[in-house]
Amino acid sequence: MPPAAPAHVMVVDDDADLLAEISEALREHGFRVSGFTDGERAFRSAARRPPQAILLDLKMRGCSGFRLADLIKKDPRTNSIPVIAMTGYYTQQEHERLMKICGMRACLLKPFTAEVAVQKLEMVIKADGAPSLPVAGRGEAEEEETGEGGI
Repeated sequence: MPPAAPAHVMVVDDDADLLAEISEALREHGFRVSGFTDGERAFRSAARRPPQAILLDLKMRGCSGFRLADLIKKDPRTNSIPVIAMTGYYTQQEHERLMKICGMRACLLKPFTAEVAVQKLEMVIKADGAPSLPVAGRGEAEEEETGEGGI
């Protein structure tokens, strides 16, 4: 039996350096990664070629992560894609209700390790579809736009 194809993950963060760092770390863990610094471009790409999961920064210039998550949830081409929020500004408690409304499945608090991101990605990719909002990060054990990636 041939080996399974690597999971395709989209990373969206308006900080190009952080996007490159995260993308590279995920590639080193065997993921196929497409990265975007612009939420609208990310949405168009996800609608054309849906990834298996999206890591999404919440606080971005232009199209915020909350707005992008809402677009993803409302579009039948993308509404089954699990979204994991990434934030250094918000806590789960502050935004749990809005994250649920936007259909986000988990939250990573920056800074986080590659292992934590991989754990959350594997969790949502394998999930049976029941949304949850586990928070990980901040030291807990738990079409490419930039071309690079690390966290």
